[in-house]
Amino acid sequence: MGPRRFELVVLDGSSKKHKITAYYAGEFEPDVENPIAHAVELLKDAAKAHRIPKENLGLVIDSGSSAFRRIDLPFSDPAKLEQVIKFEIESELPQWNIDDVVIDFHILRESDHGSDLLVTAVPKADVRAALKLCEKAGLEPLEVQLETSAMYNAATSANLCGPEDAQLLVHVGDLATSVVVVDGGKVQEMRVIHIGALTHELSLVGESAGEAGEGAEEDEAPKRAPIDPIEASRRVDQALQRIRRELGRTLSAATTAHPIEAIYVCGIEIPGLIGEPIMDLPVYVLDCFEADGGQPVDGFGQLVAAYGAAVTQLGGGVMKPRLRREELAFTGAWERMEFPLAVAAMLLAMLGAAFFFMEKQKVTRLEESARFWVNSSHNFLVGSRGKPEKATMSPPPDDVLKFVNRFRPSPGEPIDYQSPIENAMGNTLAIVQDHVKRLKADLGDSGAITQPQSAFHASLLVLKVLEENASKWRTSIHKLSADYMEDRNKKDQSLVEVRMDIVFMAENASQATRNYEAFREALSKDHDWFVRLDEKPTKDLVTGEGIIIEGLTVGVNVSRAGDDEKSKPKQ
Repeated sequence: MGPRRFELVVLDGSSKKHKITAYYAGEFEPDVENPIAHAVELLKDAAKAHRIPKENLGLVIDSGSSAFRRIDLPFSDPAKLEQVIKFEIESELPQWNIDDVVIDFHILRESDHGSDLLVTAVPKADVRAALKLCEKAGLEPLEVQLETSAMYNAATSANLCGPEDAQLLVHVGDLATSVVVVDGGKVQEMRVIHIGALTHELSLVGESAGEAGEGAEEDEAPKRAPIDPIEASRRVDQALQRIRRELGRTLSAATTAHPIEAIYVCGIEIPGLIGEPIMDLPVYVLDCFEADGGQPVDGFGQLVAAYGAAVTQLGGGVMKPRLRREELAFTGAWERMEFPLAVAAMLLAMLGAAFFFMEKQKVTRLEESARFWVNSSHNFLVGSRGKPEKATMSPPPDDVLKFVNRFRPSPGEPIDYQSPIENAMGNTLAIVQDHVKRLKADLGDSGAITQPQSAFHASLLVLKVLEENASKWRTSIHKLSADYMEDRNKKDQSLVEVRMDIVFMAENASQATRNYEAFREALSKDHDWFVRLDEKPTKDLVTGEGIIIEGLTVGVNVSRAGDDEKSKPKQ
C-alpha cells in the first residue's frame, strides 16, 4: 500500500509450492472530500470482492520515508543485538529522534569476531498511519515490511538471485523507488531514490493518512489544479531520467564479489525504463511468478511487492522483517481471539454441565447407599426408635444422641445435615472419640502431663564420670545439689543443673588443673546427655596440693541418657 496505489495478492499453498488465487490493483482518488474514508471503502470493497483472508495478512508500505545503514558490531547474538541496536545506530540517524522511529536489522554476515548488519529505520508515524487505515478496513496485518525486503523475498523465492552472480532489484513506487543490490544471492545494499512514478502528482491520500496518525480523521482534502497533459508527460520523462541516472550511480558505487549481470524492475511501469540498458546492463521486468501460477498475463510487475509479502507470511523468503515491534501495539488481537474463545467457552460450559449431571447421579446413588449404613451404625450405637434392644452406648451421651437424631427426623422432614452423607459415619466416629478423650481426662489418663527429669539420675550421671576416672583423678566433693529447670521458651530445653563444690588433689596445683581440664573434656566429648558446663574460677589449696572449684554447674539432659542400665540409679 502506497500513498496513491495498493495491490492485493492471495496465495494458497506452502512457501515452496503455491498458487495465486486472487489479485487486485487499485488506486486512491486524490480529489475526494474525505480521502481516509474513501481509502477505507476501497480496501473494504476489494477485500470483500476477492475474499481476502484476514488470518494471515502481511502489509508492505512505501520505502520513501525510510533509511538504510550498515554497521559492524563485535557480537552476533540476536538477543544482544536487539538490546543495543538503537543505541548503536542513533548517531547514524541525525535527522530523527531515535524514539520516533522503528529500528529493524538483518544480519548480512556473521563470524566469531562479530556481525555485519543492514539496519532499517522507519518513522513510527508512517507505520501507525498505514496500520490504522488497514484496521479501519477490517484488515489486521500480522507483520509490516518495506518494499525493499518484499521485493527481495519475491526474487529469492523464484531463484532469480544465484550464488555465482549479482543483480540490481528495483521497485518503482508511487513517490519513491527502492533499490536492492544482491550479490551471490545475499543482500549487499539497500537504498531509496526519492522519485516515483507519481511524483509529479500531489500525494493527497498519503498526507491524509499521515495526519490520521495524529487523530485528524475528518480533514477535508485540499483541491489541486488540473495538470496539463504535456506538462505531466514532461515531468514523467524527467522522473524517468533521474531514476536512470540514480540507478547508474548505484551501479558505479556498488562493490560486489560477482559482476552485476542485469537489472530487474517491478512496481509501476514507466515507459522507457524496462528494455532500455543502463550502463550496458539489460533491464528486465522482475518475473517471480511460476507458469500458470495464477498471475495476470500483463502488468504482473506491479504485484511483486504484495507477492513477496504473501510468500513471507507463508514462511518463505530470506529476510524476516519486524516493523511491528517496540511501542507499536498489536491491535486487533482480541478481535481475532474473541470468536475462538467464545466457542471454546461454550464447549467448556457444555462439558461442565454434562460432567455435573453425571457426577450428581453418582452422588445421589452414593448417598442412598451411604444412608443405609449410617442408620445401621447409629442404631448399633444408640439403638433404634421403638425397639427395646439395648444399644452399645447405654445410655448414649447427649452430644452423640443429638448428632444421630439429625439423621432420623420426623416423617416428612428433611435430614438436618449439610455435608455429604458419606461423611456422616466419620463425623460420628470423631464425636465418639472426642467423648472417649474427655472420659480418659476425667480418669487422669489424658497423656498431657509429663514427668520432670530426675535430678537424682542427673547427679549420678555426673558422678559416674568421676567414678570411671578414679584411678586418674583424686577428687573430693564438699557439696552437691541438683534442680530441674523447665524450658521457658521454645528455644530453651528442659534440663537438670547439677551444682557442686569439688576438689581436685594432686602433687601440685598445675597437675590438679590438668585433671580438672580432663574432667571437662570427658563430660563434653563422651556423653550425649551433657548440655553445658559453666565456667567457674579455681582456687589453689593452702597446702598447694590441689585446687577447689566452688559452684561448678553441669547442665544435664536426662532424656538423652538412653536405656543404659549402668547409668540408671540402682533401686
